[in-house]
Amino acid sequence: MSIGDKKIVHTIIKECNDLDQKCPGYRSAILDLITDILAIERGHQVSATRVQQKVNDKFRATGRWLAASRQKVGPK
Repeated sequence: MSIGDKKIVHTIIKECNDLDQKCPGYRSAILDLITDILAIERGHQVSATRVQQKVNDKFRATGRWLAASRQKVGPK
């Protein structure tokens, strides 16, 4: 991993850790979402894929998880 890539990863992790914790596991879920999107983009470089559809699917899944999590603990 190049120095530039390491800096990007460090920045993403720092920004995720600085997010408001909307519900238990929120920061981790957002970090997972970002890493999934980066993996989709990397896969697209190797072989043509439906990137936008896959990214939309990831956002919808994370949104459903957040909605369900917030219903369990109630809004802040």
